[in-house]
Amino acid sequence: MELVKEKPASLSNVLNVEKLNRKNSLICDSDNYQIVWLENGVKRICSGYEEIPSVTHTLLFLQPGKYLKLFYSDEEPVGWNIWISRSLFLDLYVDLFNVKYSDVFFNSGEPQRIVLSPNVGSRISSLAEMTSEILQANLPNKEVAAAALLKALFVYCDIKCNNTEKKHLNSHHALLVGQFRHHVSKNFLRHHDVAFYANLLNVSPKYLNRVVKEITGTTAKSVILEQIMMQACRELKFSGFSVKEIAHKLGFSEPEHFSNFFKKNMGCSPNAYRQK
Repeated sequence: MELVKEKPASLSNVLNVEKLNRKNSLICDSDNYQIVWLENGVKRICSGYEEIPSVTHTLLFLQPGKYLKLFYSDEEPVGWNIWISRSLFLDLYVDLFNVKYSDVFFNSGEPQRIVLSPNVGSRISSLAEMTSEILQANLPNKEVAAAALLKALFVYCDIKCNNTEKKHLNSHHALLVGQFRHHVSKNFLRHHDVAFYANLLNVSPKYLNRVVKEITGTTAKSVILEQIMMQACRELKFSGFSVKEIAHKLGFSEPEHFSNFFKKNMGCSPNAYRQK
């Protein structure tokens, strides 16, 4: 079993794309974000949190330090592994605030999964292949061109995603989650506790968390923290407020609490993020 730690020296240190191969049965990187495209040839995976039996035409998103253990089938594996440096990820994230799937890395500590139809999957595979070709070519500003293709991947998922795992969702549960997200968007600056939103919806915090997990694959608390995180990034990049003022605006009692929260999720301090 080989642990993927370092990228080939011939490719960019900012963005790297490699074809999936049997030598890499454990995918992990302590410093970089990763997107893994599994088209075929992998019968199941383990993320440390759960085991998934069917992984064809699947995108998985890994935060730094998270891992995927791949169990290959008899078929030749078809897929790609994309590494994104922290610096590039921060730049991409600012540009993709309004794209639904730009927040997949923040949903929870578990790798997030998007299942695509075969037709859509072929487009994702093409984008990965084009990105790999650009990175290996002797072209000026190739990282910029490759990053543009990576943005296209997120946008394409946002428009065309066909998550077959959610075809038979409980409509009542889906409505509850929709109402929960609406309340979070209106109140996250003042209320960070799941219990507050459960009370608004006349359900218990335990029940709300279970339903949110069923529908979204992540916890109710993670949905709240995701909103806070996205707003924090916006404020740091586009407002003139100090870190102390932003912390107060986001409902943190002390600036240090906000700074610790931000660094835990983004891997850098608020000031460092603002200066990038």
